[in-house]
Amino acid sequence: MKTKINTILRIAVLSMVALTSAQAASRTWINASGGTFVGTTADWSPATLPLIGDTVLFDATGASATYTVTLDANYTFQQLQNQAGDSVTVALGGNTLTLSVKNPLLNITGNFNFQNGTLVASHANKLLDFGASGKITSTLAGVTANIIAFQVGVAAVPGVDSSDSLLTLEAGTVLTASGATTIGGIAAAAIASTSTNSKLLVTGVGSTFAGAEFRVGTTTNSTGNTLEVASGGALTGAGLLVGSHHTGGGVYSAGGNTVLIHGQDSTASVTSIIIGAANIATTVNNSLVVESNGELVTSGNLIISGTAGNTNNRVVVESGGSVILNNTSNTVNFGFMEVNGGTLDAKGLTLVNQGRLNFLDGTIAIDGNLSTSTTGGGRFGFDLTGDDPITFTGIGIINGTLAIGSTANSNFIDIFGVTGLGNYTLFTSTGNMDANVATRLALGNTPIGFEGSLVYNPNSIVLNVGAIPEPNTAVLLAAGLMVLVMRARRRGVRA
Repeated sequence: MKTKINTILRIAVLSMVALTSAQAASRTWINASGGTFVGTTADWSPATLPLIGDTVLFDATGASATYTVTLDANYTFQQLQNQAGDSVTVALGGNTLTLSVKNPLLNITGNFNFQNGTLVASHANKLLDFGASGKITSTLAGVTANIIAFQVGVAAVPGVDSSDSLLTLEAGTVLTASGATTIGGIAAAAIASTSTNSKLLVTGVGSTFAGAEFRVGTTTNSTGNTLEVASGGALTGAGLLVGSHHTGGGVYSAGGNTVLIHGQDSTASVTSIIIGAANIATTVNNSLVVESNGELVTSGNLIISGTAGNTNNRVVVESGGSVILNNTSNTVNFGFMEVNGGTLDAKGLTLVNQGRLNFLDGTIAIDGNLSTSTTGGGRFGFDLTGDDPITFTGIGIINGTLAIGSTANSNFIDIFGVTGLGNYTLFTSTGNMDANVATRLALGNTPIGFEGSLVYNPNSIVLNVGAIPEPNTAVLLAAGLMVLVMRARRRGVRA
């Protein structure tokens, strides 16, 4: 009998498609033990099962509680709200949950977790917005969603704090966004709001996010935000912007934002990448880090930008990470690229305005030209500590030309450390070195006690390291006589 009644109730709920927005109500889940959506009216306040078009609020006890609510069929609601600190797991059970308003997930405190089913945003904007009305912590596991726009920690309501919002896409989650995905920031209308240190994590084998464009910390006052791909997660998109896309009003800053790709089989494949912004002075300390067997591949160009005096926007490849730049046009403008135990494979690279390429350890292969621009020149940095000076090869094979395109005294090789005396091959090239290399490239910063010189060969540049000569006897005698003369002059002045 009970089963028959539940079936009738389920049919009644799912058949009320004709409800208008004027009839929509707010229904609050009050059962701290969890249950199914179409269970008993005692789970809800008022004691009425939610209908199509209602708003569902989770507040089981008035204080924080942890529980699971299970969908036993497909449902359509306006919003899900969590404002009482509850940790709510919505077990979709292979069903589809459709949310029909622009910002369908409202969360001031607490957690929303979705498992094993499909999320649909049916509003014209098709927006899934995590953190528009306050901090949100949420996990999608085994969830499929196909949307237009996606946001994490972007404050959209005046006076709210959306900082520290976290969304985790776990194994088996497949998310597709045909528009922009934004992590961190404040919408133009969100006056006196705060948004920093939000994060989107794509982790686990089978967790994939395909988007048109990923913007990390790129709106008004967006700092310290992170996009992380880990443990076999995968990211694909047309563009990746880190601290470089300005929308909204107010004082603009986008610093300390990070994209991190790490872990075996963790991959990111994008068409183009921009780190920092050339026209925004406060866009500083933005990073793209690939490490621990993670891999980044681009088919378009990579641009690292900054402003005069700011060289902290960067790409770092370390600890077995791999970056493959399949376009000949890649530029480091005021920022730097650094390889420390990883692999950089680029079709071409240009340093502008003292843009820097640092080689500490690992492999750099330029399958094309490596050059500096006539605009401000460039710098190369080498840490030779621990390397055998006879066998060390720095940049590796340049399948093209090393072209130094600026004037004298604007392109430098900086040495961070050396192991011993001898010759260190810094560059090798299959093509001849540019004729201007010897006149436009010089040693810059060097370790204390270091004496070196650059030897320019047709297909290589070699650093010759020698010890600083000890002062000979004649020099010491001359120095002693100079001291005696100075003392005699001082006595004469006193007299």
